Order: sequence, then C-alpha cells, then structure tokens
Amino acid sequence: DARPSPMEILFSPAERWGWVFRPPPAVTRSPERNKPPAAQHGEDLAVTWRKWRQRILEFETAEVHRYLNEPWWSSSRPEQLWSVIPVFGGTRIGWEALLATLGTSMHASGHNLTIANLSEWQVTASLAELARVRGVSVGQATISAKESSLDLFEGLGSEELISLVLNALATEDPGSHRREHMEDRALLRAIAVQLKPHVSLGRLRSALRILLREAPLSEEDAQLSEEEFDALTEMFGQEIRTSTDLLGRSYQLEHALQELSFFARLPAPTGSAGEALTPATKAAGQVPQLLLYDVAHDMDMHEHDLGADLLVQRLLRQLTDMGASSGAGDLLAIAGADRLYQRTLDRLLALAETRRLRVLLMFNRLRDHALGALGASDTCAFMRLSDYREAT
Repeated sequence: DARPSPMEILFSPAERWGWVFRPPPAVTRSPERNKPPAAQHGEDLAVTWRKWRQRILEFETAEVHRYLNEPWWSSSRPEQLWSVIPVFGGTRIGWEALLATLGTSMHASGHNLTIANLSEWQVTASLAELARVRGVSVGQATISAKESSLDLFEGLGSEELISLVLNALATEDPGSHRREHMEDRALLRAIAVQLKPHVSLGRLRSALRILLREAPLSEEDAQLSEEEFDALTEMFGQEIRTSTDLLGRSYQLEHALQELSFFARLPAPTGSAGEALTPATKAAGQVPQLLLYDVAHDMDMHEHDLGADLLVQRLLRQLTDMGASSGAGDLLAIAGADRLYQRTLDRLLALAETRRLRVLLMFNRLRDHALGALGASDTCAFMRLSDYREAT
C-alpha cells in the first residue's frame, strides 16, 4: 500500500519524533520451487533432488526467521539539525507517556537525552525503568534546598559566578533596576579581585561579611587567608561607608548569597536509583545516555523557581562548553518550563538556534511567557489544557 500514513500527512520528515509502524515484508517462498532440477552428469537424480529440496528448506526457514525477528516499530527522529518543539497542556500521565515514547525513540536511534523536570509531577519514572531494563546508563540528580546531589555552581569562574548570582537575583525586569544591578556587579568584581584565583560562593559571602564588620564563615569552602582578610578590611574608607549605600548593598548581597548557597551543597550519592553525577565520573567521560534532573518539592515557590532557573542555567553552560562536540541528535527536554524566568527562556531559545540544539519545552499552561515560545518553531504540540480560555 503506497498511501501515506497519518504521521506522514501531519508531520514532515524534519519534524517527526517517536515510533513508526513498519512491519517487515511478508515471508516469500523460494524461487526454486517452480524450477525442479535436471539430471546432473555423474550424480544420481535422487541426490540432485534432495539437494534441491534442502536449498528450498533453508531459504524459507531463513525467511520465517527474518519475519519473526525483524522489528515492527522503528524509531523516528527529526532530520533537521536543530529544532525547538513547545508542548502546551497535558496531565501527569500524558507527560510521562510522552517522555517515555520520546526517550525510547532517542535511545533506539543512538542519541542521548537530558530531562530537567521542573514540574511538581513525577514524569520520568517509566522512562528510567525502561532504560535500565534495556541496559541504558542512567544518571540522576536532585536539586533541593536541604541537600542537593548536584553543585549548581561547580566549575564557575569569577565572572560566570557573578553573572549567575546577579541573574538569579534579578527575578523582575532587569531594566527596572539597572543601576542597582550595575552597582552590585561592580562591588562583586572588586571583591573577586581580592579573592582570585579561588572565587567561590562561600568565599564571596565571607568577604561581604568582612565588609559588614562581621566574622567570616567557618565552612571549609569559605575560608580566607590573612592577606585576603586584611585587603578586604582596607578596601573602603569610612567616608565611602557613610556617604554611599555600600553597607546596604553588601547586606542584601550577603543574604542573597546565603539563599543561593542552599543549592551549592556537596553532592550526595544517589544510591541504587542511578549513577551519581560526580565530578570524577564526568572527568572520565562516562556521561550516562539518559540524564535525569529533578527539582525537589521541599521548598516554597520562590526557592523552587530559583532552583529550577539555576539548574537550567547550568545545563545551558554545559551545552555551550560542549559546542560542536555534543551529539547532533541529542536532545534536552524541560518539563515544567513555566517555572523558568523570561530571560533564561530567551537565552535557551537563542542558544538552541545558534548551537543547532534540539529542545523540547513542556508548558503546563498556555499563558505568560509561554506564549512567546509559540513562535520559536514551525511546530508545536497541544495536549489537554486545563483552562477552557486557553483552549479557545
């Protein structure tokens, strides 16, 4: 039957993801069946016929074996180099089924999949179980305000750390607080000069506490040398302290860094649930084929959104660092993209285009900045929308 399938009608080859039903060709009979052999010189006719029947049997046995063992479903993946597919609406079961179908298709095609679950639903359990049954390596990490299994600030330089901190704090429109943003950056840069080359979140907090005439932190990753202590003590004179908002800015930054430090805990083992994403594992090049990141629900809404945004920013840094070395068919799926701040979503969409990345954005609702993702691709998918006004 040469008629196109519904998938071929609805989606072009550049946009297909999932599985395609392709049954194997039917079992065929040996072409020698209707060609009985003639007598061979020097060979008994019965022997010639016995060899003929044996060839027919071997051919048709091989055909039956092929028919029974060839897959009836083939993985389908986009042919274009990059694509962003936004998905709007859905339920927990629908999202879990979507990720399970997508993940198995990706791994059958030999590509890697990274899923960042920012939603309040558990949507990766089925895929993780299927992957382990098939022998696919799975890495898992949890972002939590109590104890994360992933350090979101690991491997950052001073400028990257300062930018990340300021971006995380600017939850509103950065343009409305541009002057304060610039003052904070200048202050953190001046402190970082005194701390180089070892600039970390804890050491920045200790430095700010010294400016506030408070004792530095006692944690191991926040220790300062005597030279650094003296240099920070003498950074600003009394006139600057009294005539500017230096102390107020330092106080706000120190408390903001304290909030961020919840997401910089030392990694904890994941047990038997999956491979721990340790620095040693990544340094050895042992990156699992399926990476699962979850943001825990032990936080309030502000902390949850902040942890989700920090996680996606970390994934963006990894994608930027990998560049051309990353697999051309690998995919990043973000479940619960509603949690992302607008600037992070914009950066993600821009990076997907410039780096030729494949990104799946799953929005629970069709509102706010999710509307901006409608124009990010020629293709989008709609699942069940909970609000009838969004469906119309």
